[in-house]
Amino acid sequence: MNRKRSIFFAYEWSPPFAQFYKTIAQPYKKSWDIRIGPNITTTPKLSGDIEKYRNRNKQLFDLFARNIQESNIFIADITTVNPNVMLELGIAIKLNKNILVVSGASNEKTPFNIKGVEIEFYKSFEELRKKIREHIKMYVKIKDMDFSDKVPGNYFVIPSGKETSDPQTIIDGSVDSRSFRIIELFPKMEKMRDTKLRVSYRIIKSYDQSDWFGFMFRSKEHKGAFEPVNYGSIMVNARVNGNTDVTLYPGQIIPRAGKTHKPHDKINFRYLEVTLDNEYIKVCGDDGCFEFEPLGNINFGFLYLVCFRCEVEYKDLKILNIDTTSEIA
Repeated sequence: MNRKRSIFFAYEWSPPFAQFYKTIAQPYKKSWDIRIGPNITTTPKLSGDIEKYRNRNKQLFDLFARNIQESNIFIADITTVNPNVMLELGIAIKLNKNILVVSGASNEKTPFNIKGVEIEFYKSFEELRKKIREHIKMYVKIKDMDFSDKVPGNYFVIPSGKETSDPQTIIDGSVDSRSFRIIELFPKMEKMRDTKLRVSYRIIKSYDQSDWFGFMFRSKEHKGAFEPVNYGSIMVNARVNGNTDVTLYPGQIIPRAGKTHKPHDKINFRYLEVTLDNEYIKVCGDDGCFEFEPLGNINFGFLYLVCFRCEVEYKDLKILNIDTTSEIA
C-alpha cells in the first residue's frame, strides 16, 4: 500500500486566499494528498481523478465531510469568518482531527463561539507559511517517533509477563467467557487512538491451531468491568498457525488478514508489531506484514492484552503513544 498522509485546507474561496493557499500547499503535494472542500489533489494525479469521477453523484456536504474525515491535518483560515469554513471547522472538531486555526484578523473580530479554540494570528503571508510549516513539522515528528526515542509520557515498557485462559478451556476447547483472558496493562495508560506496539511472545499451550494471542485497541471501559469485546474495539490476534487477523467489534474480520509468522512450536518467541494511525493499521510479524485502510473506528480507547484458549509468555512489550490530539470529553 502506497500510503500518503492528507491535509485539508479550509478557507474562503476568493482569488486572494486561493492564491495564498495554492502557494502554501505546493511544496507538500509530492508527499501529501491535498484536500480542499470536495476536491482532492493526489500524486499520481490519476488517483485523484478517479476519486472525483466516482464521487460526482454525491452531495457536496457528504464530500466535504468525507474529505475532512480522511484528512490527517485540518487547517482552517477564519480571517473572514466564512460560513463554509466555520461549518468545516465544526465537522473537524466533532471528528477530533488535528486542527490548526489561523486568522489574519484581530482577536476582537474572532467569533465569540470559537474563542475557546486556540487561534494562530498572522500579519503576513510569510508568517502564515511559517506557522503552517511548523505545525506540519511537529505532526510528522510525533507520528514518526520510534521506540528508540523513548519519549517520557509517550513510551511504555513491560519487561515480561505470562497469561493464560481458563486451563479447562485449553483442554476441552470450550468457547465462552472463560476462553478469553483480557488484561488491563500496568501501569494503566490514558486513552489512546494512535499507537505503535511491539512485543516478543510464544504460545506454549493451546487447544488448536486457531487459538491466539493479541491486543485490543481503542476499547471502551464499561463500568469498571474490562470487557471490551462487547463494547467496541479493534483487535489484532496472532494465531498458533501463523496467521494474524484484525477484527472490529462489533463487526467482522477485515479482508487484509495474512500470514505473519511461522506456526508456534512452544519454544521460540515470535515477533508482533502494530501501527495504528487514524483509519490505518499495519501489522507485522517475523515473516511478513499487511496493511488496511479505512478502519472506521477512530475513537479514543484503552489498550488491553488478550489471549484466547491459550497460555502465552511475552517479553519486551513496548508501547508508543503517537496521538497528535487529545480526547474531547
